[in-house]
Amino acid sequence: MMKEQMSIGEFSRIARVSPRTLRFYEEQGLLKPSYISDSGRRYYRPDDLIPLQQIIAYKYLGFSLKDIKAIMSGQAGDSNALLRSLRMQKQALEHKQQHIQQILKAIDHATAVLEAEHRIDPQVISFLIHSIVTEQQQMEWMSDWFPEPLIQRIKENFADESKERDWNMRSTLLLQDLKQALRNHRPDSEEVQQLIEQFMALANELMGDNWYFMNEYADHLENIELPAAIGTPFTEEEEKWFAEAFEYYSIKKGLFSDGHRESE
Repeated sequence: MMKEQMSIGEFSRIARVSPRTLRFYEEQGLLKPSYISDSGRRYYRPDDLIPLQQIIAYKYLGFSLKDIKAIMSGQAGDSNALLRSLRMQKQALEHKQQHIQQILKAIDHATAVLEAEHRIDPQVISFLIHSIVTEQQQMEWMSDWFPEPLIQRIKENFADESKERDWNMRSTLLLQDLKQALRNHRPDSEEVQQLIEQFMALANELMGDNWYFMNEYADHLENIELPAAIGTPFTEEEEKWFAEAFEYYSIKKGLFSDGHRESE
């Protein structure tokens, strides 16, 4: 049977928290002893287990001690305030859960690539991880600039994770080959142009034949600062070479006109 008055040691054993934790909660104004003797000894009552369990429960849900104090003191008895707090905390935890899931997916996809090809440029594998982790932010940004059918097509293609994993594998290995080719060959060389052809095939697989639309918006987007979520697997010099290689390919294939090239 529980005693009506317990020392801090007795209470800590029943509550399964350390005396040090109880003192800390007291310092934070969360849980004060029911009685403090003249000599400074602290005593607790069975009823003190209720607020202690509340503190533990709220901590488990991820609330800060400041939030817990607000819930238990100024908002005591206000069920609506508690309900709002719980809903906000649920939303925050769901956001954190989604972020963790994206990180786990990024690790899985990067691991698959490294198992297939051990000699991957660090910038390429970092680009893959960054792209997956910031996938949601990228889609939100694209939704502001591109038509809904294109956005929907991308979402549908990546709705199947195995399909997304396969596309990420192929695109990452292709980017690796492109980086190496751009370092060793001219942008208009056959080696580089064959890789650009593969790059276009992968892009069309993801987005469909939307390159005329992309060309239409290219000049408009050039003056817009890209968000941090949009990364690159290339160095600044490699980006210049890639742009030259892509322009050569586009004109040769009739995607862009010579007039477009001259206007730049």
